[in-house]
Amino acid sequence: MKKLLGLLVIIILAISFSGCLQSSKPLTKETILQAIDNVDTYTYEKKMVMKYPSLTREVYIYSGIKRKEKQFFELLEIKATYTDGGLYKTRMLQYFDGSKNYVRMETNQNGKLQNGTWVFTLSDLYKTYEQYYPGLTKEEILNKFIESRDELLNVKDILSDANITGIKKQGSSYEIHFVLSKQYISTPSIMASYPNSTAVQDYINVMRKLVKENIAGVLLVDKNGRPLLLTMKSNAKITYLYSNETISATGEYTIRFTYEYKLPEWAKELKGAKG
Repeated sequence: MKKLLGLLVIIILAISFSGCLQSSKPLTKETILQAIDNVDTYTYEKKMVMKYPSLTREVYIYSGIKRKEKQFFELLEIKATYTDGGLYKTRMLQYFDGSKNYVRMETNQNGKLQNGTWVFTLSDLYKTYEQYYPGLTKEEILNKFIESRDELLNVKDILSDANITGIKKQGSSYEIHFVLSKQYISTPSIMASYPNSTAVQDYINVMRKLVKENIAGVLLVDKNGRPLLLTMKSNAKITYLYSNETISATGEYTIRFTYEYKLPEWAKELKGAKG
């Protein structure tokens, strides 16, 4: 009997040790990228401070995504403080329920207040995107619209191209340290919220820019590789394609992720007011 009990203890210890070895499997970039792909529902809070020669821009975003159901809500606040004393604030609320996009925008330009509320249908969305992406199916257009709000895809793009300089275990989480240099064309995504607007198209043309950026950051992920917190600092050279003007800029970014989706009261009210 003692021999049998001893054998059982050895087996249990062996199984437990094997489990420990499996759980301590090193985290890799591929593990994190796969974990991002497997996410369906999440919410994120993003804070950015960008400094240019003539202004400082502060951006705050609180957004939730349901990838499979193709729904999202988004609160966007932008504050631009100019060196000449000018001040511009924008606050935008959006709720896309899968069939309609409910939008409210409030602006304050040096004390001059403006606001408006709109509802855009899927037909509006298709017509807008067809101007810029001819040949896409309606399903592909809808996917692109949702992806434009999917912050985890941005994290995936950054990590895919980044050079990992270190991975540190912090309790049950991991810190991924990385650096990245990239070059890209940046175009305002506001056109997705304001279809068929000549004024918006003019704004897009003026604001299109070539960005050459160097980034250093730390990504905190859970034991399964899902992002929890991303912090980054960047230095960039920005060339506006319309005017061919080049400026320098710096940025600091903080993004927190939680894996839940709770529709804010303002989103319900926005839909109720214009539904």
